[in-house]
Amino acid sequence: MARRTYFTHFAADASRPLVESHPCGVTPWVLGSVSEQRQAKRFHVSGQVQGVGYRFFACHVAERLGIAGYVRNMRDGGVEVYAIGTEAQLRTLLAELRRGPRHAFVEEVGETAAELLPQFASHFSIDQDG
Repeated sequence: MARRTYFTHFAADASRPLVESHPCGVTPWVLGSVSEQRQAKRFHVSGQVQGVGYRFFACHVAERLGIAGYVRNMRDGGVEVYAIGTEAQLRTLLAELRRGPRHAFVEEVGETAAELLPQFASHFSIDQDG
C-alpha cells in the first residue's frame, strides 16, 4: 500500500497554517482558525523506542495532524520530538506518542514548552540522530 503524505504550508510568521494540499488532487482547504495560536513543545520519549520504527510512526502521526517540526533518535536511547501546532494538535500528538508503534515499549513521555523556531515551522521531518 502506498504511503499517503499530506503537505501543510504555514504562514511566514508561523502563527497558523495556510492550506493543506492533498496528494489525491483534492482542492486545498484552509486549516485551523485565526484564534488558534500555534505553540512549540519538545517531547522526550524513553523506553524501547529505537530500532522499532518509532521515528517513522511519529512522522506519520505529525503529518496526519498537520504538525510541523522534527523527530530524531537521541544518544541516551530515547527519541526527541520537536512539534509546532495548536494546543489540541499537540495534545493528540502526545497521546499518540505515549501509544507508539506496535513493536515499541514507551516507558515515559516528557513534555516541555519550547521556543517556536521558524526553520522548523513549515514541515515535519525525520532528522539525523542527536
